Amino acid sequence: MLGLLFGRAISAGQQGRAEQEPLPTLTRVHDVHNLTIEEAARHYPVHLKTVITYYDLNADPRHPVFFTSDASGAIFVSMGALPFHAGDLVEITGVSAAGDYAPIVKGTEAHVIGKAPLPSTAPRESLTELLTGAEDGQWVEVEGLVHAVRESGENISLHLALSDG
Repeated sequence: MLGLLFGRAISAGQQGRAEQEPLPTLTRVHDVHNLTIEEAARHYPVHLKTVITYYDLNADPRHPVFFTSDASGAIFVSMGALPFHAGDLVEITGVSAAGDYAPIVKGTEAHVIGKAPLPSTAPRESLTELLTGAEDGQWVEVEGLVHAVRESGENISLHLALSDG
């Protein structure tokens, strides 16, 4: 009797897996960025045509800091070092992932297919809005008073005072 019940349980489990539909391929940055952390961790297939908005090989040569954008938004991409530059138009294949802060793309393949302009407009955001994390990785504009400028290698950091902080 126990063998019969166990056999049925295995059979039902296999049938449930066979009935699961494959995850849809996400082709817009917005669709990846707006996944919940739990959904992003399911590794949705991703295929994007985007422009590199920020690429910093100096942050960590094994894992450069890499943001990319399409008409729907921007997102962080985790991928090995590639010879990219801001303004490169790229096709990226990979999967969604939870990331440390928000959903990201774990790239498996990327190709430069041309050049593209960086976004020409960006929404102006307050410090309060930026601190919510809703604009993580997005191309934004801030207005403030520069208190200090620090240069480190090829990077320049601005210390700003904004109207709300």
